[in-house]
Amino acid sequence: MKVNIFEDGGFKMKRINKIVMIVILAFISIFVSPLAGVKGGEKLPIPTIEDLTKGKVKIGDLITGDNVDLVKEYLPASIYVCVKQGMVLRMGNNLPPEKLVPKFFLDITERNKGRAVIDENGTVTLADGSPWPGGLPFKEPKNGLEVMANVKFGAFQDDGYWPSYPVHYVNKAGKIYKTAKMVAWQVFTTGRERVSPLGTVPGFEKEQFRHIAGFTYPLELKGLGQLTIRPYDENKYPDKGFVYLPAFKRTIRISATTYQDNMGGQDFTWGDPRGLRDPYRHWKFKLIGKKFMLIPEPHSPIPILMPEDRSLNPEIKTDLGKTFLRIGWAITPVHIVEALPTGKHVYGKKVLYVNDPTFWPSDMPIAAVDIYDRKLKLWKAYWDLRGLLVQVEREPFPCSYGAIMRNLQTGHTTQHFWRTEPNYGTQPEELNLQRLLELGR
Repeated sequence: MKVNIFEDGGFKMKRINKIVMIVILAFISIFVSPLAGVKGGEKLPIPTIEDLTKGKVKIGDLITGDNVDLVKEYLPASIYVCVKQGMVLRMGNNLPPEKLVPKFFLDITERNKGRAVIDENGTVTLADGSPWPGGLPFKEPKNGLEVMANVKFGAFQDDGYWPSYPVHYVNKAGKIYKTAKMVAWQVFTTGRERVSPLGTVPGFEKEQFRHIAGFTYPLELKGLGQLTIRPYDENKYPDKGFVYLPAFKRTIRISATTYQDNMGGQDFTWGDPRGLRDPYRHWKFKLIGKKFMLIPEPHSPIPILMPEDRSLNPEIKTDLGKTFLRIGWAITPVHIVEALPTGKHVYGKKVLYVNDPTFWPSDMPIAAVDIYDRKLKLWKAYWDLRGLLVQVEREPFPCSYGAIMRNLQTGHTTQHFWRTEPNYGTQPEELNLQRLLELGR
């Protein structure tokens, strides 16, 4: 399905559902600020960084290691360290909720309000045990498990395609010393809202999604990839996916340990994309709180990547060599969730920064992650490269340009630069072992 990029934020504002607006106003304080740079003088129902700092920091200001303490309380801990290490943040804008969340998704969420039944492991169904039909299960999540259930079951894109895209390996000096290429697909088999078949795909009732990610370049990595077949009730059934190791010409079953392996020498493990990809049964979630935080802005004033090859737009400045992209960060209401591994794990814990339902993105609702080692020392910083706002069937779909992972202890960074194609039309039966193996041919 073709999508169109908005070149500016001035598309006509739609009437938001009255009930949803009540929820928005109940969640936030009565701060109303103009949204700079958007036509029509729309108002945001949340404060800006200028409001929160009482004018000490304004939209457009640059945050460096010299002045970062002015906004420290609004930054993920790992991003604060990144700034101290040379990252520069541009204070950016948010968008009104109705320009971020499509009306059909608001309608489905409202229609299914109060129908979600969640078990102790985070699996959401209806009262009769049938799969969740779509929309957010919890408009006002009360605990960490409900927040993460929204992440797992609250997607408003039925499938996604990430065409061949570059992955940069950046050393401590800020030099890109290696570039790989990857490709990925994901298809939800339940809760489908726009792409036929709607609801649950016949024959796939026991699955929640299928996902393939793998390398197409360079030769020594070509074919390395993972097929995830996530069961709907992951505590009743294990993942049925595979990992292909081209160096050994061997296929192995997915397990808890394969998610902890690094992706072809990257700072990412196979469980890191989207903030947390491994099964929820490997984690225990605790809601730390709700707070206004600085996370990557949903719509960049200029494209971050070039559409032809996903290379960095020359107009985007970088800092510490090629390490950090100077992008906009905007105040957004988020839920902060602590994730502790339930068994032996390469990580000691993750702290996840998840968009509040009123500002829910289509693609990756976990905006940033603080990652700690086994000694609970801050180890890595993960953040989405947001800023891509696309239109699907005249509805807004906020997507991402990629994701970044930085090792705060070694100074090494991995950059994924992609273009999301939401609701591309891929069917679940297309994502199988044969498709995975074809990546190496």
